[in-house]
Amino acid sequence: MVTGFYAVLLTALMFYLAFKVIKVRRKEQIKYANGDSEELARVRTAQLNAYENIPFFLVLMMILELNLAPIILLHIIAIIMLLGRSVHAFGILKDKLNCRVIGMGLTFTAIMATSIANLVYLPWYKIFGL
Repeated sequence: MVTGFYAVLLTALMFYLAFKVIKVRRKEQIKYANGDSEELARVRTAQLNAYENIPFFLVLMMILELNLAPIILLHIIAIIMLLGRSVHAFGILKDKLNCRVIGMGLTFTAIMATSIANLVYLPWYKIFGL
């Protein structure tokens, strides 16, 4: 299934960001929160932002796939999301605002496209008995 493939790739990104947090925590010996560390605040922001957007997207993506949307549409939307999350994380980690803006734009585009596509491919006859 298409969603499963991109779920694996997006999960790999989430693990990468989690390991970045662990690495900084160990380096700076910080157990909780940010400990006044700008670097830890940055990597945690990248991680938490991914954790806020990716699961929500994957739920919408799975519903879209279950609604029998064309496979090419699923791939296009998922690639946009994967690029968006990757560019956004890079922007946070390297402190590049333009990458963050582009990454969030791509992320919002993917989430909005998935939402709209779900409305298009929703089996309305099963919902309202039409």
